[in-house]
Amino acid sequence: MVNRNLQEDKGKLQPAAFAFRTFLHNIKRILLEQFNKNIYTRILFTNVIVFTFALIVLMVFSNFIVKQATYDQVQQDLLRKSKRVNFALTSQELTWKNSITDQTGTEQDLLRFLADSFDARITVLIGKEQL
Repeated sequence: MVNRNLQEDKGKLQPAAFAFRTFLHNIKRILLEQFNKNIYTRILFTNVIVFTFALIVLMVFSNFIVKQATYDQVQQDLLRKSKRVNFALTSQELTWKNSITDQTGTEQDLLRFLADSFDARITVLIGKEQL
């Protein structure tokens, strides 16, 4: 069943691949004809190709650098927020009960206040041994 589907797909793609190869061959032939006309067209084509290649490399490199800088900035911001929330929580010396549902209203209100004031989401994790 799978082999038959692959063969059908291969049969459908062969004419498209042949047309694409023919198109690329025609483009290559036209470019070589223009390239071999005289020295000025060689210089022009070489300059255009080198400039285009350098521009593409520069775009890819700058995209990578911008992504890394953005991710690092967001990571540092989240780390700073988490440190502030952890400091606020430890300075209040909160004592957690056996489960989340047993918390007093003041502790939950304090967590809501801290989440709103630091613009952060606070998640409380409780281990199995504490349940």
